[in-house]
Amino acid sequence: MRLLLPFLASAAFAVETLNPAAATVESTPVTAPAPASALDLRQKASYLIGVNMSQAVTEYNLDAALVAQAILDAAAGKEPLVAKAEAQTVLGAYQQEIQGAKDKQAAGRLEANKVWLADNLKKEGVKATASGLQYKVLVAAKDDAAKPVAASQVKVHYKGTLTDGTVFDASANHGGPATFGVGQVIKGWTEALQLMGVGAKWELYIPSELAYGEQAPPSIGPNQILVFEVELLEILK
Repeated sequence: MRLLLPFLASAAFAVETLNPAAATVESTPVTAPAPASALDLRQKASYLIGVNMSQAVTEYNLDAALVAQAILDAAAGKEPLVAKAEAQTVLGAYQQEIQGAKDKQAAGRLEANKVWLADNLKKEGVKATASGLQYKVLVAAKDDAAKPVAASQVKVHYKGTLTDGTVFDASANHGGPATFGVGQVIKGWTEALQLMGVGAKWELYIPSELAYGEQAPPSIGPNQILVFEVELLEILK
């Protein structure tokens, strides 16, 4: 997880860098959104910084309205609602609070994962390897189909979901099949791809320790079991 204090400091620096006179100008009233083609370079950069800041709003469960108010207040040179002398203390305390909540959630999820995987293994067609990886063959490869090794580059179609069905990524979202090294992905993928033959389509149920563990991106969350539908299209080299 990113540190909250450095992120906010860098965001503030970016605003000041793009508009050195920010502390002395009046805030501009919000108007109807303009089409991207009508924006100049400065406006596009401003919008992109806002997009980056929105990621922190989501990750840290911030109050978006107050974040927006703070930006406008600072740009207009208004006295901040929270004194600068309190900043380090407040942000540090909030950092600890949300980290503690995430740690508690992650620990509870590990216990729930054991139950989910045990129940899933009872389903028809689901198999498990020695590592704990579970899979179901949706389309089998031909007996003579080539199989990749850890050093191979492969082309695949895939869709990744959480156990509740939430889709967090898919090759279709990136314009088509994905290409990557078999040894350059999460452990569950590296293992499964070397068991599949070209033309095979499997559903993978990857325990958190074979996925991202506690270091998962915010879109996934710590200690999540990942479910992937994977079709191995080609071994490139």
